[in-house]
Amino acid sequence: MPLAKYILYLHPRGAKLYPVDHPDTPVVDINDPQTSALITALKPYQRSTMRLLLSDPLSYLFQTVIPKVPDDQLKSAVLSKIKTEIPEDFDNYLWDYQVIKTNPATLDILVFAPIKDTEKNIIKISRELKINFEVIEPESVATGRNANPILAIINKGDLNLPDPAELNLKIGPVAKSSPRRLSLILTIIFLLAVIAVLYYFVPKIFRPKTVINPPPILTLIPEATTTPTPVDLRILITVRIENGSTRAGAAAKLAAVFNQAGFTRTTTGNASNNNYSQTKVIYKSQTLQQDYQSLFDPLLVVSPGNISVDTNQTDDVIVIIGKN
Repeated sequence: MPLAKYILYLHPRGAKLYPVDHPDTPVVDINDPQTSALITALKPYQRSTMRLLLSDPLSYLFQTVIPKVPDDQLKSAVLSKIKTEIPEDFDNYLWDYQVIKTNPATLDILVFAPIKDTEKNIIKISRELKINFEVIEPESVATGRNANPILAIINKGDLNLPDPAELNLKIGPVAKSSPRRLSLILTIIFLLAVIAVLYYFVPKIFRPKTVINPPPILTLIPEATTTPTPVDLRILITVRIENGSTRAGAAAKLAAVFNQAGFTRTTTGNASNNNYSQTKVIYKSQTLQQDYQSLFDPLLVVSPGNISVDTNQTDDVIVIIGKN
C-alpha cells in the first residue's frame, strides 16, 4: 500500500481526486482547469501525500534512441536528445526517462515530461497546499499495467529505482527558509541597498564618465521545431502465445513472427489442451482490444467470434493457436 492517501487525476477539463481506499468514487470532481479553481477545490486536502496521474494530452511521452554511453553520462545524453525533440525550453524542466531496450550500440529510451503549463500548475499546487506528489505518471503508461489507470498507479511499486530502470517522477513542496538563512538574506539585501545609495549619491566628480553605446540590433531566427516521436505501442504489452494444436513448435514459430513485428515482450507455452479447432485471441481489457487488434491483423487471421476479453488473466494478450 502506498504512503499516498489520494490519487489526483489531472485532465484538460479539470481534475478528480480519489481516496486510495475507495478508488471507485472521487471525493473531488471539478470541471475547471484554472489553477486557482484546482487549489480551492483541493484546499481541504492540503499537506497530504498523493500520487498524480496525468491525462496524455497534458504530457510528452515518446520513444527515442541514443548511442550507448557510460552510466554517469546517460542522463545528460538523454537530455541533449530531448532538447532536439520537444519544442519547449527544457532547462530546469520536470522530466524522467527509462531504458526500455539495450541494443549492441544504442539504447531505446522512453521519455516522460509534463507540458510546460501543466508543470507550472503542479508546482504551484504542491507549494501552496504543501502537497507531496510521491509519484507522477502519464495515463497511457499506467494503463499498460492495468486497464483501470487509477488502480494501476495505486499499485505502482519500485518508486526508488534509479532513472534508467523505471519512470519515477516526483515533486514535493519547497521547505521554508530557516531563521538563520532568512537573516543572512536580509543582511545581503541591506548591504546591496547601502552600496546602491553610495553609488548614486556621491558627487559626480568622483564618478568617471562613461560613453554608452547603443546596443546592437539582433535579428532573431526562429528555431525549427520537431514533433516528438510517438510511443511504439508494441513494446508496452506482454503477449503469451500458447500451442493449442498438435503441431509441435507452432507457438515458437508464431512468437518469432511477433518478435520480428516489434512485440518484444513475448512468451510461449502449451495451452490447457491440444484440441482447439480455431485460433483464439484473448485480451485483458476492452481498451487493449481496441488499441491492438489492428496491429495483430497482419500477423494472424482470427475470426471476430474468436476474439474475447478476460480481465482476470495475467498477460495483456493471450494467443491460443488452433488446428486451423
